[in-house]
Amino acid sequence: MNTTKENSSETGTTASKVRIVFYWLTTVAVAWELIFGGLWDMGIVNKGYVQKVMTDLGYPYYMASIFGTWKILAGIVILLPGLPRLKEWAYAGVFFVFSGACFSHLFMSETSQAIQLLVFTGIPVVSWALRPVSRRLIAGQPQESATKKWKNIVYWVATALLGIGMLQSGIFAILKAPQWVEIMNKLGYPLYFLYILGIWKILGVIAIIVPKFKLLKEWAYAGFFFAMTGALFSHLAIGDYAVKSILGPVFQALFVVVSWYFRPPSRKIVTG
Repeated sequence: MNTTKENSSETGTTASKVRIVFYWLTTVAVAWELIFGGLWDMGIVNKGYVQKVMTDLGYPYYMASIFGTWKILAGIVILLPGLPRLKEWAYAGVFFVFSGACFSHLFMSETSQAIQLLVFTGIPVVSWALRPVSRRLIAGQPQESATKKWKNIVYWVATALLGIGMLQSGIFAILKAPQWVEIMNKLGYPLYFLYILGIWKILGVIAIIVPKFKLLKEWAYAGFFFAMTGALFSHLAIGDYAVKSILGPVFQALFVVVSWYFRPPSRKIVTG
């Protein structure tokens, strides 16, 4: 009987060690790609390579600078200890960027590159799945005090405005509404990007509105925040300082932050 327990314990310990090894192998690989790739995106290393890739895919080169900044920050966050909620946002951003790149190559009929990126997208997914308890966003005891009525009101108003705006823009993007085609042309984005953006927006709204799926909600909020700040920086990058161009992304980013901050305990992972 004791021998059986000892063998079971040894097996558990071995599996745990293998898990940690694979976690760090994938995590270091992801962080390396994010930080080093971010330097490429910003033109600090191997200048000209990313510009060619972006041009081939139909994206404006300034988009690489936005990606580069977020990639470097994500790589640092994923490597650092603690910061479990920031890690979720970092993993979410990495997944959106890599899968978005995969879809972009598919739209350009570059199947082999798309498959390579699909496989590469699996690396951060493995890192995320194998992350140890100390690096996970784990729920603690729910707060005893009930959420105040005014906080619920603020949450639902911000969430409704966010949901309506994202759902409407997502549908219009998929349908290639004239105003969205005009915006894409002005910013220099390829029109197929509307499909990627539209689908992610609609899925994000569903994730935030429906109950449960607390961890998925974190990813949805992260995606919306990255999308709105990316839109803002895109307008600024081309010198478009028009009020309507700036206020739209700013207000939507504000709704994202307010909805996320005031979400009730039943819709968030309460740590501690």
